[in-house]
Amino acid sequence: MFPRPDPAVFTEVEDKVLSMLRDCLDRFAASTIGNGGTPRTVRGLAGGIVIALADLLPPIAQNFVILPKSVAQTSRLPWLMARPHHHLG
Repeated sequence: MFPRPDPAVFTEVEDKVLSMLRDCLDRFAASTIGNGGTPRTVRGLAGGIVIALADLLPPIAQNFVILPKSVAQTSRLPWLMARPHHHLG
C-alpha cells in the first residue's frame, strides 16, 4: 500500500483551487454584466420566447378545442409523452 499523504498538502491545493475558482467566477460575472445590453442578447431572448411559445401553445390550445387523439398526442410536449402508460398490458 501507498503511504497516506500529509493533509497539509490538500490544504495548499484547496487554497489554490478556491483562488482560481473565485478569479474565474469574477471574470464570468464581469463578462456577463458587460454583454447584457448587446443586440445579440436581445435577439437570444426574443428567440427563446418565440420557441417557448411555439412549444406551449399547442397543449394550451388543446384544452380549449377537442382534437382527435392522434393530433392531440403529436402536439404534446415531449416530456408529457414520456410518462408511463399503465393501460398497456
